[in-house]
Amino acid sequence: MPNSKNKLREQVAAHIEQETRSIEHRIADALRKRGAFAGELTATDLEPILSNVVFTLVDNQRFAGVDLPIVHNISRMQVSIQRQYADVMCEVHVHEPIAAFILFQYSLENDPNQAGKLRLKGGTIQVKETTRRLDIAAKAALRVLNVRAIALHELRDPNDVIRRTLPPQLAAHGLDMLLDCIELAFVPNDRLHVTLKARQ
Repeated sequence: MPNSKNKLREQVAAHIEQETRSIEHRIADALRKRGAFAGELTATDLEPILSNVVFTLVDNQRFAGVDLPIVHNISRMQVSIQRQYADVMCEVHVHEPIAAFILFQYSLENDPNQAGKLRLKGGTIQVKETTRRLDIAAKAALRVLNVRAIALHELRDPNDVIRRTLPPQLAAHGLDMLLDCIELAFVPNDRLHVTLKARQ
């Protein structure tokens, strides 16, 4: 049974990697050749990237302090960019060690106090957890885990989330370097302008 769980985790990770391969390849190629990437991403570009980010963040969590890998996938991801902010809706389907759907809804905006940085709009996030009606163990595990607090903690600095989660994805494209500078800004044409510089 453990082998089938590991196989599912690998299949989900491979599927997400395939979806982000094109944009990640563009970023890795620019960083390799010029040491920097600058470009504008649409909401469609952002959806697989944010799916990968959320998948990675959830993958690093543990239930109630137990070192037990979470088997999960991103069942829905919708991003809309307008008026220089983004509305994000993401649903995580947890398969193991519990069965649950966790829906996140939040908005990102430019930080008026720091150019090139994003922040959580309103400093809040909506989280809806759905388990099987009589699955008391799953409900208890989610209560202990406190998903909303984890999400708020992770999203307190969206630029740092990219700094932590993007390099391992770029390593799959043969790029082994850390990011020295990350600038993110929503621009008037309903896109996210991204500037990345590699640490030499």
